[in-house]
Amino acid sequence: MMLLASESSETITVDQIVPNEKYSKSGKLTTFMVGQRYMPCERLLVAKVTHELDQAE
Repeated sequence: MMLLASESSETITVDQIVPNEKYSKSGKLTTFMVGQRYMPCERLLVAKVTHELDQAE
């Protein structure tokens, strides 16, 4: 995947916000995007919450 300019015709955008619901072992809300993450773009386009992004295919 390459990062493209926002005005590029090949840029993928999502229609909705994907709320973060990831919690640490201590029970505190934590960031979803820590380090690198790899997933199909299609998963990001249909996810309603962040745990759906972590699910195996």
